[in-house]
Amino acid sequence: MKAKTSITRGDLRELELYLRKSNQRDRVNRILLAYAPPLVAIVLALVLLALFAPSSIRAPRILVPLFAALPGYLLLLRFVEGRRAAEAVNRSLENGNARALLGEQELTIEDDGLHVCHGGQETLHPWREVIRVVSEGGHCFIFVKSGKVVIIPDSSFEDADQFRLFAKMAVISHWNSQRKAPEPVIVRPAATTEPPALISMRPVSADFSFAAQKPV
Repeated sequence: MKAKTSITRGDLRELELYLRKSNQRDRVNRILLAYAPPLVAIVLALVLLALFAPSSIRAPRILVPLFAALPGYLLLLRFVEGRRAAEAVNRSLENGNARALLGEQELTIEDDGLHVCHGGQETLHPWREVIRVVSEGGHCFIFVKSGKVVIIPDSSFEDADQFRLFAKMAVISHWNSQRKAPEPVIVRPAATTEPPALISMRPVSADFSFAAQKPV
């Protein structure tokens, strides 16, 4: 299955957002930052209303704007995260680290791997060297052991069904390669039998000697 994509700054920003969300430490910080401040503010406001204006605590004109602040805060937080991701992408482009990802590329899903033609250079990423294939929103990210990432945006397809089919084929091809991978052979040492101990009235001196890979 073939596809022709065109990677832009916006696609790099989506990759940066996904990497931040997938980071376990950042995920905890994001959850705390997303829900702790508005919930604390709502609880504090309710406590103040209960103390100084108990008659208005159940009024819709008070409760509706109060609880509407939570989704508004989440939208603002998403906007701020998007700006931070865009700034990170700009810094990466200035350093030259992410420039190789921009531009048009032709992708072909084959049995032995993902064939990529980018900038006149052809590269085959065998499925055994692919770490994971992720379909997130309108993008499919293929992470390779070499540290490279292949970005596949849905905007490069005529419709969403073709994009979902391409992403599904990539996931299935990677999964099949992992299933066919040979299991490591564990060699167990042969059992040894020690001779029976000799009982002697004289002290006995003896010397004892004990004889005691990265996936491709």
